[in-house]
Amino acid sequence: MSVITLTSDLGTKDYYVGVLKGAILKHCRHANIIDITHEVPPFDVIKTAIIVQNFYTFYSEGTIHVIAVGSGNKNESRLLAAQYNGHYFLVPDNGLLSLFLNEPPQQVVELHSSFSETRKIKISLGTAAGLLASGKKLNDIGMEVQSIVEKSYFKAVNQDDFISGNVFYIDYFGNVITNITKELFDLHGKGRNFIINLRQDSIESIMNVNYYEMPEGEKLAMFTNKGFLKIAINKGNASRLLGLPLGTAVRIDFI
Repeated sequence: MSVITLTSDLGTKDYYVGVLKGAILKHCRHANIIDITHEVPPFDVIKTAIIVQNFYTFYSEGTIHVIAVGSGNKNESRLLAAQYNGHYFLVPDNGLLSLFLNEPPQQVVELHSSFSETRKIKISLGTAAGLLASGKKLNDIGMEVQSIVEKSYFKAVNQDDFISGNVFYIDYFGNVITNITKELFDLHGKGRNFIINLRQDSIESIMNVNYYEMPEGEKLAMFTNKGFLKIAINKGNASRLLGLPLGTAVRIDFI
């Protein structure tokens, strides 16, 4: 049974997700459909990329990932199907692939025009996913392309004695993720002491522990498994309590 994950900005109050699932099941009635989230802020490709980057590797090879975010109709971008390390991704050509993959996919096709006879992205991507799940190959549903739209995260900046970044993701629990990477920290920190300066507070160490190992209400900094600096509070909302909304500057000063 084929596994198909769904990530979208379609919401759950309307019929849109039902249309997407119906398009899939019309072509593969026994597909195992997994809802990741349909509550991505409309057109937010950055948040979408972070979500996909963090979950897709937990699924087995052969999984099909439908990512219906960031494109209102077929005239705004091409529709792509890509294969990367055994996973399949169906997504608008709006930069998402380059954001959540560490390197170019092994194969990318633009969906045939027959998929775009409707202006509804959810129907086109759902139909393509259903056909892949039923045994079709990428070359059966599209024509190979050599280039796609590429985007990148805003990068942190650094000088000899500091790194300056921004909050670019806040999860459901209020944990804050910045664009400061472990690679950049290790390269420029060189083992020096440091202070992480926040809007209303500071942290003087980066932990490699689980939340439950910290006292309740204690703030902490750690690197995520994808290498981004995270600011959190054990059993607390770091974004709200530390005054760290999206876009807030976070600076590491080396001593």
